[in-house]
Amino acid sequence: EISACLVGSEMCIRDSPNAMQKYRCTYCEYIYDPVSGDPEHNVGRYTPFDALPDDWVCPVCGRGKWAFDAMKEQKTSDI
Repeated sequence: EISACLVGSEMCIRDSPNAMQKYRCTYCEYIYDPVSGDPEHNVGRYTPFDALPDDWVCPVCGRGKWAFDAMKEQKTSDI
């Protein structure tokens, strides 16, 4: 799976299957969803977490990217 995003004027192309993985802040539980991005901080939709600017911070508690952990995918089963 290949995904692309635009961060500022830089185009990022990711071929990682985890490119659209959600990340959770370990302090305030905010969930960064790359599908939504962070429009209030000029982060466009479909921006993978690892493509966020180095100075990006949690919009709720203000901690850096270091405070986030990747969330495990929840798989649904057909019952």
